[in-house]
Amino acid sequence: MRVGKASAAVENLLRTAIFLSAGTFSRPVPHECLWPSLKEECVWRHNFASFANARATIGQWIRFYNERRPHQALGYLSAHQCRAQQLQAVA
Repeated sequence: MRVGKASAAVENLLRTAIFLSAGTFSRPVPHECLWPSLKEECVWRHNFASFANARATIGQWIRFYNERRPHQALGYLSAHQCRAQQLQAVA
């Protein structure tokens, strides 16, 4: 199953699977930057064999995006590192 820009199933999966932990309660991180990154770095580079394969691959990429990928807008920290710093600052 080739997943492209217009795949409603993958778009629905993405809408329900995304969790960004870098935002604060008063100022959430905009996820507009997430969509192009997800499509360019993950979705468009894979030929998914099934919906389950797409879900697993995209889930792995989202975990990478949140836990390990440095973000310029977050001072080159991962989303999890940034959130940990925020929590320490208010503790």
